[in-house]
Amino acid sequence: MICSSDKKYENVAEETARELKASGARTVILAGNPGAKEATYQAAGIDRFIFVRCDVLRILQELLWEEGVLS
Repeated sequence: MICSSDKKYENVAEETARELKASGARTVILAGNPGAKEATYQAAGIDRFIFVRCDVLRILQELLWEEGVLS
């Protein structure tokens, strides 16, 4: 999970996501609304975004399915 301020994401989110994936992270989540940078962040390796008014229940269920916790 990448968690910081929106302002800091501009400088560190993409590099952090790449490093996490290179280190073996299967799923990288950014805590924040990606806005217009969603495609850029996804290309860098960010898989999900959790932010105010997102469907967090759906996102958590998808993550649990992917990990094999739910069937």
